[in-house]
Amino acid sequence: MSQVRKEEAYDWPIPPRRVETADEAKARAGARALISLWMRANGNRRRAETALRAHGLSFPLWWVLYTTDELIRETSDAVSQRAVSHRTQMDKSTVSYLMGVLAERNLVDRGPEFGGTSYRIWLSEKGEALIAESSQAIELAMSGDRPLATKIEFELEP
Repeated sequence: MSQVRKEEAYDWPIPPRRVETADEAKARAGARALISLWMRANGNRRRAETALRAHGLSFPLWWVLYTTDELIRETSDAVSQRAVSHRTQMDKSTVSYLMGVLAERNLVDRGPEFGGTSYRIWLSEKGEALIAESSQAIELAMSGDRPLATKIEFELEP
């Protein structure tokens, strides 16, 4: 182990410890809650990605497939990519690309809307089976975690 010779040593000043006041802590509570939420969300997404990998899905593919299924159940009819884009808050080009991937894998059936320029989308039987299996895997992966909303409310309380 090397040592610094005494004549080469420099005594670095030790900065005084600054204690955060209650007002400063309160002013930073929102930022701390946001960072905590972000870190928990990233951890949850990593767990979800791990669970979905076994089913050949990424999180964005699963999310679009899940949302499509959800919208079809709500409306009892085929849905548009625009409706999926609106629900997921993904841009239209991303949803269009992901729907193309799902269609290539025969997980959704899509056809042109009568008199329009958008697609009408249904889940195929294969897609329905995959969303059931993968959603169950997500539920198992997340079962040990508290909901994110509970965590935020807890952290923001004085």
